[in-house]
Amino acid sequence: MAYSSQSARSQDMKNQLQRGHEMLAEIKRDIKEHYFDPNFRGIKLESHFEEADSQIANATTGDQIYGIIARTLLAFDDTHTYYIPPLWSMGVDYGWEMQMFGDECYVTSVKTGSDADIKGSGQAIVYSPSSMYLSIGKTSGKSSICSTGCAR
Repeated sequence: MAYSSQSARSQDMKNQLQRGHEMLAEIKRDIKEHYFDPNFRGIKLESHFEEADSQIANATTGDQIYGIIARTLLAFDDTHTYYIPPLWSMGVDYGWEMQMFGDECYVTSVKTGSDADIKGSGQAIVYSPSSMYLSIGKTSGKSSICSTGCAR
């Protein structure tokens, strides 16, 4: 099992590296075609982007790749030339949902059969920033929102 997990991470990193090289090449193309200063503010475009590309090749995380691309554009010292990394697109289902009511955060629903349902077994969980701890109390079974019966 550990082998397949490591293999999946390795493949994911290969994909991120490839995407990083592609993003950098596209940014370089855009700057060549559209940048207002034909001298690129004194930056030697080819060597500047070659150095960034070699740094991406040695990156070990996606965040490092994004940082290298951002740093490459920061060298232009131009408020119109910046990098916004791709949005995080992974969704996570924890088997429960929460909602704020005033200063307290309540678990408002638990998916039947989820790990949260099995481990919670009908208990409501409340987080209160004033007390800085989680309190757990039994619900009446009608709602997973903790009411007056919660331990505080």
